Amino acid sequence: MTGDKFRAASLIVAGGGIEQAMGRVVSAGLIRCEALLERIDEISDPAEVVQTVATLGDAIAKLRAAAKNLMPEADRLAVETGAIKGFVDLFIRLHPAQAEAALSAVEAWAAGQR
Repeated sequence: MTGDKFRAASLIVAGGGIEQAMGRVVSAGLIRCEALLERIDEISDPAEVVQTVATLGDAIAKLRAAAKNLMPEADRLAVETGAIKGFVDLFIRLHPAQAEAALSAVEAWAAGQR
């Protein structure tokens, strides 16, 4: 990292702007993934498609790891949401007559009426 880049990064962290900086990193990663997805539609060579899909998978894995490590609140919410969805799916399968009540409770929870 050059001295200028290090100073710029230090100013971001010192100024409390790490969340904004991470938002830019995640945004850049998402833009890269979108570009790769668009490129896949334009490629006719199967080997190049495979390489592009592999690159996309790598980019997504790195983006998820960065988000998980640098944005633990978002990761916690993703786990929490997944757990609730799994529980409600099981509940509705076991008690289909109560599906409407279960969905109503989840909607209230999601709306912040905890």
